[in-house]
Amino acid sequence: MPHASAAACNPPSAPQPEKPPAPQATAMSQAIHAPLDKAKAVEGQVQAAKDAQDKQIEADTQ
Repeated sequence: MPHASAAACNPPSAPQPEKPPAPQATAMSQAIHAPLDKAKAVEGQVQAAKDAQDKQIEADTQ
């Protein structure tokens, strides 16, 4: 007669290589990345403003 505890032990299912598991973001992870994502979003605007300022300074000094 098999033991009942042996029936409850099933090996974990093998991961499917075609479909990796989706990462589960936590609230802490989102809180950490939110300011970084915001900074990256405005980086292009800041660089464009710096380039315009540099051109203006160069034009004023000639």
